[in-house]
Amino acid sequence: VPSHDIGSGIDQTNTNSNSAIIGTYWKIGQRINQESLSTKSSYHNSILKEISDELEIERSSLSRYLSFYRIYKKPPTNTILSWSHYRCLITIKDATLRAKLEKEAQEKNWSTGRLLDALNKLQKPNEKNSKTLLKRPTESTYLYKAKILEVIDGDTLLLNIDLGFQ
Repeated sequence: VPSHDIGSGIDQTNTNSNSAIIGTYWKIGQRINQESLSTKSSYHNSILKEISDELEIERSSLSRYLSFYRIYKKPPTNTILSWSHYRCLITIKDATLRAKLEKEAQEKNWSTGRLLDALNKLQKPNEKNSKTLLKRPTESTYLYKAKILEVIDGDTLLLNIDLGFQ
């Protein structure tokens, strides 16, 4: 058997597994979305926690699946990209920029690391703008002691904040 046929078989296996994983995560997001969990924030978190506990899946993963479904109205048919690629892509709020990076990642066969590098370059402030960054407040009225009770997902925390009232 010529070696290029073996490589093609491996590529096809990766493509099939990527397709299955991506399709599964999209369907999980679809199912969670059907429950209209976003209407009440506390209800949303408690239901995700129950599902997470029952299925032994991290709540942050369930939140990603829901985001994936909401961003991609149909499961992506391009299976060149892995779930790791889509995890990066769903963090981009600008749909045009996300589509551009997705297309470039597909065409150039980027690794997840290369996609992350491209995202980091886009998110770094320009040197001109770096001079306009605000100084961190140091006065006691702006400093509070806090304890992280739980990390819910990438942008949601449950904190116990000591405001000085005991």
